Formats: sequence, C-alpha cells, structure tokens
Amino acid sequence: MIRMKVSIFSWLILSCCLMAFNDANQIGSLDRLMKSRTSEKPPLDESWGKLDAIDQEYSPVYIEPQDGLMEDDKIDVLPGQPQGVDFDQYAGYITVDPTAGRALFYYFVESPQNSSTNPLVLWLNGGPGCSSLGYGAMEELGPFRVNSNGKTLFRNDYAWNNVANVIFLESPAGVGFSYSNTTSDYDHTGDKSTAADSYTFLVKWLERFPQYKTRDFFITGESYAGHYVPQLAYTILLNNKNTNQTIINLKGIAIGNAWIDDNTNTDGMYDYFWTHALNSDETNTGINTYCNFVNGNLSSTCIRFLANGKSEVGNIDIYNIYAPLCHNPMETNGSTGSIIDFDPCSDYYVYSYLNLAEVQRALHAKATTWSSCSGDTDGRVPVTSSRYSINALILPIETGWRPWYTNNEVGGYVVGYKGVIFATDTLIIKAPKKSPLVLRMVVLVFAMVCGVYICTICLKQINTHSKTKFLDVQVIERPCHASGIEEWEIPYVHFPKPKSYSRAECECNPVRFFAILSMQRSGSGWFETLLNSHINVSSNGEIFSVKPRRSNVSSIVETLDKVYNLDWFSSASKNECSAAVGFKWMLNQGLMEHHKEIVEYFNSRGVSAIFLFRRNQLRRMISVLANSYDRSAKLLNGTHKSHAEILAKYKPTINATLLIPNLKQVQEMTMTALEYFKSTRHIILYYEDIINNRTKLMDVQEFLRVPQMDLKSRQVKIHKGSLSEQFENWDDVYKTLKGTPYESFLHADYQM
Repeated sequence: MIRMKVSIFSWLILSCCLMAFNDANQIGSLDRLMKSRTSEKPPLDESWGKLDAIDQEYSPVYIEPQDGLMEDDKIDVLPGQPQGVDFDQYAGYITVDPTAGRALFYYFVESPQNSSTNPLVLWLNGGPGCSSLGYGAMEELGPFRVNSNGKTLFRNDYAWNNVANVIFLESPAGVGFSYSNTTSDYDHTGDKSTAADSYTFLVKWLERFPQYKTRDFFITGESYAGHYVPQLAYTILLNNKNTNQTIINLKGIAIGNAWIDDNTNTDGMYDYFWTHALNSDETNTGINTYCNFVNGNLSSTCIRFLANGKSEVGNIDIYNIYAPLCHNPMETNGSTGSIIDFDPCSDYYVYSYLNLAEVQRALHAKATTWSSCSGDTDGRVPVTSSRYSINALILPIETGWRPWYTNNEVGGYVVGYKGVIFATDTLIIKAPKKSPLVLRMVVLVFAMVCGVYICTICLKQINTHSKTKFLDVQVIERPCHASGIEEWEIPYVHFPKPKSYSRAECECNPVRFFAILSMQRSGSGWFETLLNSHINVSSNGEIFSVKPRRSNVSSIVETLDKVYNLDWFSSASKNECSAAVGFKWMLNQGLMEHHKEIVEYFNSRGVSAIFLFRRNQLRRMISVLANSYDRSAKLLNGTHKSHAEILAKYKPTINATLLIPNLKQVQEMTMTALEYFKSTRHIILYYEDIINNRTKLMDVQEFLRVPQMDLKSRQVKIHKGSLSEQFENWDDVYKTLKGTPYESFLHADYQM
C-alpha cells in the first residue's frame, strides 16, 4: 500500500473575499463533459485501478540539458507591473514529449522573503482544460491582478507567494500558451496523459530549478482539478519508488470545490440549486424521483429534469450566485483595481492583457491568441457536492464540526475526518485588517464560496455495512437548564443522578461522557493521568480488566451505567465539579466482541470515544514483551523491583518469523475498531503525536468541552533512545522489515 501524509500549515485560514468569483467563461467545459457522458457515444473512462502497472512499465523521463534555462526563463519585468516588486518571477516552456513537440507553459513566482526555505506549491485550475495562468495567477491567488484598462497590473496583497513559491501550470497541451506540434494530441487528451505529462514537467522543472529538489512540495487546485491533483499525486508516489529518477518530496494535496465523482457531485449540485431557491419544487421532486445517483442510472426522464433544473437557474454567475454579471466590459476607466471590490469583468481584462504582444514576449511565450480555456469553461461544485463526496468515503470524524475565526469573527466552519479536513467559509465583504499575521494566514487559502478539501491520498478507506439498532436504555432526565450549550451538543450533555454523591453544588453542572479506547502498552495509562490532572475530568481507569464485568452484554451495560450514572463517584473525587467522566477500555476486553451493542449504547447515551493508538507498533511490541517479562520476574524472584527500571533494562528477543503477521494483526484490529465505531462521536489520537506536540491535548480538551489547562503527568517514558538498542536480535528484525510496508517502524518516530 502506498500512502501519503498531509501536512497542513498551522496558519491556514479561509477568507473568500480574497478570491474572485469571476470564472464566467468556465461554466461550459464541465457541462459539455457531463453531456458527452450521457450521450449515445460517451467517452471511454480511464481506469486508475491499473496504475500499479507503472511499476513494471516505468522508464526514466528523458531530461534534456537544463543548464542556463532557469536564467533564460527569468522575467525582467511584466508590462504594466506596479512599482516595488520584491520577488523573482519566471516563465517559459518545459518540453514533455520531444517527439510530438508537446510543451507545457508555466509561470513561477518566488516568495519575497524566505524563498529559500518556503515550500513549493503547484497550482492547477480545472475545466477540464482551463488556464492556471489566466484564472489561478491573474484572478485568484497570484501576485498580480489586471486593471480595467487591460494593460496594467496591481498587487494582490494576499497572494500565496507571500509564504510559498508557487508554480502555475497550463495543462494539458492546448490550454493557454501550452501547445503540441502534433495536432492529434489535442484529440487524445485524458486524465492519465495529463497526469503523465504533468509528472514529466515536474521532473524536468526540478532539473531546471535544482534548488527546489528537496523542498516540501504541495499540489493544489480547484474544480476539475479534483481529478488532476490526486491523479498527479498518485503518479508521483508510484514513480518515487524508482530511485533512478528524481524523487519529488510530495507532502500533501489540497483541492477546493473539487469535482471528484460525476454522480455524487451532480447530486450535490442540484440539491444546492433547490436549497438556494434556484430550482422549483417540481423539478427537484422529478430529479429525486427519476435520477439514481448511486449507480449512475440516468434515464431520459431524469436527463429532462436535469435540463429543466439548469434552465431554471437562468443567467447568473454560478460561482457566486449573488454576484453581479459583467454587462459592458468595454467601459474601462483605467483606474487601479481593488482586491476587496469584486469586478465581474476581470475575465475580459485578463484576456486583453495576456494577448498583448509585449506581455507574451515578457513571458517568453510563443506568439499566439491566448484563451482562458481549451474548450470553454469550468464547472460549478457547491458545498453539497463536496459534503456528499466526503460522505461517500465513509471516514471517521477525528475533530468535530466547529467554527474558525479571523479578526474575532467567524470565517467559516471546519470538521476533521481521518485523512481529510473539510472547511467552509463565509463571505466577508469588509476589508480585513492589514497585519503581517493576516498576510501569512491568507496565503494558501482555498476561499471558495462553497467549500474546501484539504486531503491526503490514502488507498485504504474504511467501510461499514452495519445497521444501528438501539438498546432499550433509559436516559436520565435533565433536572437543570443547559444554558450556553450549543444545539449539536445536547445529546452529549448530561446531568447524572448518582446513588451516593452529596455535593449539591455540582447537581446542575453539565457532564460529558467519554471512553478511552486503546490497546495495552499504547500509552493509555499515561494519557489517563494527563486527563485526570484536569480539575474537571475524572477517568476511572481500566474498569473492564475485571473479567466478570465483560462476561456478557448485560454485565457490560450494567457496568457502563454505573460509570455514567456516577455511582462509582465519591464527593471527594474532585475538588471541582466534574465536567467529563469516563474510563479506559482495551480493545480485547469485550469491546470488539460486543461492538454492535456498545456502539448502540454510546450513541443512545451520548458517549464520545477517544481512540488512542501507537503509530510505531514495533515500539509497542517492545513494551508488551518487557511488561510480560516483568510480571514473570515478580513471580520468579518473589520480590518486587522498580517496574520502570526492569522494563527499561530488559531487551527482548522478537520472533522474526511471526513479526510481520503480528504487526498485520494489530493493524487490522485497529482498522476494524475504527470501522465499528465510526458512527460514534470520536477523536483519533496517536501517542507519538502527543509526545511531539502537546497542543494535541488542547484538541482533546476542546473535544471534551472542558476549560483549557496545562495537563501534567508524573509518569516517565521507559524505553528511550534508538530502536536498535531495544532488541537483542536487532539485525533479524531489521532484515525482516526491510522492504516491507512496516519498514518505517525501524526509524525513529519521535524525539525524547
């Protein structure tokens, strides 16, 4: 399995006022593509399930000598650019197929400060077949915008190159300034060839700009780039396995308003139309009745209702349904434009500017008639389409839905899934306060009116086929008014009535229920002591280590009721009223065996799950073996020595033959547990992440809705230092895992 982790910049924020919603010329390309797929002769789909064949068919990219070409591509000055430009910019061609004479055009802008350390970002517009130069660079996230005279530029203070070095690539050939000397190339362009050409471009570009070879690299895009971006990332990951070629240091991908799946996105688009009063009830009913977006069976009746839906929308800017249209682009006064004020005629200004002969010479472009799209336009992808696409992945939620803020105002909402973050924004009309912090925060922004994906590529998704059936559990009535409780929290807020609990001042204090779900030797004991250091959190330990309590479903429910009714509490358990109550539960303590009933109990009683795992299962194995040895040592010696001291000194011998099966078993159990409990409110944590980044504990406290505190534990880490010092048979372990999916376990995963 090939995986790619994503690193999200800590200062990422969304603010849609910073991006133009003037893709008026992009509305047709995706429409034409969708119509062609419902025609009598639809285009052939390209299977990406066979991408593994690249492993066998791969041949290194031929790289022509690139000496001096970087200097040749440097732009002296763009015609009409404002004074005070303090960054370097480059433009030119990379030949991706010398035989066909196929070359892709790029525009590259470095950061004004810290360009030598800032990440490298590739931006791709959608369409399919629309220009990243005309839209991405000149109307969205580039350093300049075009004034209304179509001849001069003004500065975009919120350009992404403020904190990243950004490449705008016109792809595939035939888009913008990109071209092929073999005209048949234009008729045979598809997603796979686009990914292959873009990969070739990157490999050659990195030879031309060798200082960026080891730089953190991110691929970003919008709309139909929901295909381009992950497909290019997948191609890079596969080809990175070939050491005779440049290794691209891919760190993550980000897609705004991504068109990922035809059926899911079309379903979401028409639901968006109806919920925003753009479609009639009759049309919406017809679509929901006759269109099967699950299996893609779109009957002729369905297609007729879809056509009615588009007709009913009328002539509006589908990228910003409340924005004005450009009625007279020729009325230009030549005044300097504004990043804050929306101009619906920006497409025309960009078209005029990029077709100036002096501009094309400055960009080192072939003299041609530049157009924004190689056909016509991009599609519309509303927030409903984005949400439906994420829901189709069936991912567990790691961080619940919450607002994000800019200048002390809600800028939008964000929810974290496993491997994916979904964020929305609100339209901010007023100009943001100008400060260095804001300038850093708005770079790498996907401010779309509908939504944003910031996602990783993960080839293993979690699926579930279980159906929910609630237990007959009595919910304790709330005796108090839950003031200040948000509506979504109500199912998770409780006012328990314990049999023996005399502190009347805590009677109306709302309590959240939680359970720490983990495996032995995964840091759950240490983590629980951290939680219990909070004055408002009470965790009751590993209560199901007592076998009679987990002997059957009835005994499990009875035990859970005692915990969450606070029957095991005493008045002195906390100096302050408890606001979060729970315990820790190991996966092998009846949790997996009776998962259906336990999930139903959690959902009916409003219990939140905190998953705690180890990323490096090899380190966990050391701890398990050492702990087993310590228990034996106590029995043999008859005396008890320091538990930590014995564990630290013991160096186990691992059965190399069973090592990989054991690691696989633990991995499968972890994934199965996440699948079983995906319908619960939950958060997923890793021991190593908490060690490295104690701010993770702030996420936990937010998840439990308790006040933020500095959590502490007196427990110390036992197994320190290099892994090679922890085994008696390190060489055997190393040879066994080398070249396997578990090879990463051999390397250090955190610093002590």
